[in-house]
Amino acid sequence: MTDKDSGSCPIVYVVDDRESDRLLLEEMLAGDGYQLVFAASGEEALAKTLKLTPDLILLDVMMPGMDGFQVCRLLRDSAELAEVPVIMVTALDDRESRLKGIEAGADDFVSKPYDLVELRARVRSVTRLNRFRRMLQERERFEWVATSAEDGYLVVNAEDEILFANPRAARLLDLPDGRVRPSGLRFLRTARSLYRCVPESAWLDWPGDWGERFLLSPETAEAAARWLRVTVLSQATGAGKAFLVCLRDVTQEVAAARERRAFQRMVQHKLSTPLAGILTCAQTLAGVDDIDRQELVTLGRLLTSAAERLQRDVNSVLALLDAPTVARSGPAFDLAGLSPLVAELASEVGLVGTRCLGIADVGGVEVDLTEEAMEWALRELFENAVKFHPTGTPDVVVEVERPGHDLVNIRVRDDGVSLTPEQLKRAWVPYVQGGERFTGEVAGMGLGLTTVATLVGEVGGTCELSNRPEGRGVVVELSLPARVREPRPEE
Repeated sequence: MTDKDSGSCPIVYVVDDRESDRLLLEEMLAGDGYQLVFAASGEEALAKTLKLTPDLILLDVMMPGMDGFQVCRLLRDSAELAEVPVIMVTALDDRESRLKGIEAGADDFVSKPYDLVELRARVRSVTRLNRFRRMLQERERFEWVATSAEDGYLVVNAEDEILFANPRAARLLDLPDGRVRPSGLRFLRTARSLYRCVPESAWLDWPGDWGERFLLSPETAEAAARWLRVTVLSQATGAGKAFLVCLRDVTQEVAAARERRAFQRMVQHKLSTPLAGILTCAQTLAGVDDIDRQELVTLGRLLTSAAERLQRDVNSVLALLDAPTVARSGPAFDLAGLSPLVAELASEVGLVGTRCLGIADVGGVEVDLTEEAMEWALRELFENAVKFHPTGTPDVVVEVERPGHDLVNIRVRDDGVSLTPEQLKRAWVPYVQGGERFTGEVAGMGLGLTTVATLVGEVGGTCELSNRPEGRGVVVELSLPARVREPRPEE
């Protein structure tokens, strides 16, 4: 066999300058299941050994040029090859040569002429021990990697018994702590006791290669839904047949995919209505030769209304997409400008009597949000207050407080409608509109609070929504990183 051959059999590297001795060793070891590779000099042996990483080197001592002792010393000085077993082959059977070989790092010796039984026994013993050593190293390396991995990893045998589980897999499957586990503990039975197998048909031939499999823990009042993707990564065959299984938490990926589908449905639904109105008006105008002024005015108003609605919906989508950039692309917002900004936005939205309280307590403070982002967030909250008020005339109050030197809370209160616990829970989810259950269809894309949360989250802040404790309406609280504003050069 050549050094290009590969397989699971042990690699024995024979290094001897005499061709007759190489042929003799090949004949003596040929029937024992080894991959035999040959070198005719010490220099050739060192050049090839690093590529081969053999299980054993049979190294002749008496060679021209670099002798076996020199080769062995250089092997022991190499970090990659220091642990490769070396049996030195020599015609010298004296004590001095063996001591010199031991000093060079030899593991064992055989003498020429060869004793067939002795040679086979020593080669078999050394290769088995080396394979076992490598197996332990690989297992230790795997367990070290698996222990620190974010994914769950298990090894199960042909009977589906769990032979190994890293800490993450143990937590996901609620397994006993520690490496020692109850005998007979089976993966699929354990998984079914905690999760639903999705799709069920994919699990019928477990652990066969069916495709994507999932474990689902449905949502409850105490916990959110959890999705695990289950993948069989590798399979060891033979008497010790076993499977390496990966458990990956893909809950966020599933939620993101669900939100993308919801976005597609919402866009299709929301945009189709104004588009249909625009198309109807346009077709009417195109198909009528003689139309009186009143009909033309009516169609113009309908066309304008549909176009304005379409523009608002498109702008809502663009606002969400641009929010991360808007939140940071500019200087921090000076809270001294909050009162005039609130007054300006209240006037634009049509709010009457909107007040801004607590500004005196945050003088000289700025928050990690740009002026454009602050304007955007407050406008969304004011428009929501109008949109969800039974008469469209809410009383809105903006309160500012500084609970710590590095934090500012901005609360926007209205006196519109209160929300159920389920509506409060889902309010920040895109495309969900809290008022649609009691006021019919609500204008907009349902992206307002999501956009606000994105703006605030981009700078490390948080958003909370709650019902007013003293009456009807809701409170939106924005907590933003803050600092004392540094004096400007002109001050």
